[in-house]
Amino acid sequence: MAPMPGPSPGPFRGPSKDRPALMQLMAISWNFGWPVAAGVIVGSWVDGKLGSSPAATLTFGLGAMITAVWRLIALGKQDAVEREHELDAEREKETHQR
Repeated sequence: MAPMPGPSPGPFRGPSKDRPALMQLMAISWNFGWPVAAGVIVGSWVDGKLGSSPAATLTFGLGAMITAVWRLIALGKQDAVEREHELDAEREKETHQR
């Protein structure tokens, strides 16, 4: 009987080829959605306190949106680097097997 693989370090930290597309979509939605929602909620609260409707809501919401996009781009670049390292390791392994 073949040995069972060990648990992955987390739902989004395993090799990218092992992650289902739905999990990747959920991660993107979560990483984008909650900061924007939090920014709008905080902005609305600030507007209520200061009576500056909708200035703070727009500012916090757009700021959160820009930050979320920036973070998603950074995560995409990090994933690309990890994929390249995985491919390099596989090529190195194939080279040594010959």
